[in-house]
Amino acid sequence: MISYIYIWSCIDSPDLFYIGSTFDMEHRKIKHKSESKTSEYKNYVICRENGGFNNFVFEILEEYECNDKIERCIREQHWIDTLHPSMNTLRAYSTEEQKKEYDKQYYQENKEQKKEYMKVYNQEHKEQRKDYDKQWYLENKEKVKEQKKQYRLEHKEELKEYKKQYQQKNKEEIKEYLKQWRLENSEIIECECGSKYKKYHHSNHIKSKRHKNYINNILS
Repeated sequence: MISYIYIWSCIDSPDLFYIGSTFDMEHRKIKHKSESKTSEYKNYVICRENGGFNNFVFEILEEYECNDKIERCIREQHWIDTLHPSMNTLRAYSTEEQKKEYDKQYYQENKEQKKEYMKVYNQEHKEQRKDYDKQWYLENKEKVKEQKKQYRLEHKEELKEYKKQYQQKNKEEIKEYLKQWRLENSEIIECECGSKYKKYHHSNHIKSKRHKNYINNILS
């Protein structure tokens, strides 16, 4: 099919021009005219600031035979890279690597704005976010478990060192926390196996020989 690579340029200042592509030139002109009235895209803002739509003209740069829109956009990008139009802001076509690089660069340039936006968004949608996170975790529970396991295996030494440093740095706080925790869990529990233990010793008790023998006798 035939596509059209075109230049849309200012009559008074030919250095102000835009390169685009389309399969329907007349329809594209109509759309440009409509968008030039209100759109905040760079090319339309420049158009309004330089006499408006009637002070701009269209010229066919090339009639290009192609199979689909992707091929058309690749050709459009060729002309953008060749002529460096002053009114284009977005690429017509990007490879996967270029997209990744663009996303990476965009994130770096807008990191703080994104961070602030997400902070406000999460505050305004606190309950929805909470429900979404809960649902996501339920649907990905095994995957998350496996990822954590893999992470611990791959970063075993770093985690060990981090834990050591954290304990040293927060020694007094940890000591106070454990003291308080033992006070809150010091209730004496009487087990059916005949033993007595403090609540905070529960995990040790169920591993004890006496308790295990009791469980085995019940099951046998």
